[in-house]
Amino acid sequence: MARKDASTTPAEAATPPEENYTLPPADLFDILPRLHEILARIEPLPDSILSTPDHPDNDQDIGADYMSIVPLEPKDMPGAVLGMKSQLRRAAKAVEQLPDMDCSVEELEKEVEALEAKQKRQREARSALGRKAAAALKVLDDAMICSPNDDTVIRFDIPSM
Repeated sequence: MARKDASTTPAEAATPPEENYTLPPADLFDILPRLHEILARIEPLPDSILSTPDHPDNDQDIGADYMSIVPLEPKDMPGAVLGMKSQLRRAAKAVEQLPDMDCSVEELEKEVEALEAKQKRQREARSALGRKAAAALKVLDDAMICSPNDDTVIRFDIPSM
């Protein structure tokens, strides 16, 4: 959506945007596995927990196997997080490029209210149209019943509502 200026009316705010944009790739925001790996290496579990036999062998959840984790020394931490830091910067830049990121919460709430009001008006118009269509069908049905034969032309007025 494009940012609205102060002169935008609620009806204009409710119209869909004309511009096309693409969302950033989802894997750009997938940092949890890398973060989990780094955190597990920073503070490895004590050997007594690792050697407990009550871990099932068929459990393949992330973080279930701490046996192969090599502890991360403090001096090696900057190199370990470098890739994740650049990924976070790219993700933050991608989020800033999304539409309406510069709008305040209040502006977005007003836009939502305008869209909800438009939706309510559309529902009411649809209901009124349905009532008019039902009345017209009833008039047509009544006219068909009163018709003496198929060759007779029946003229009638549809009542306005």
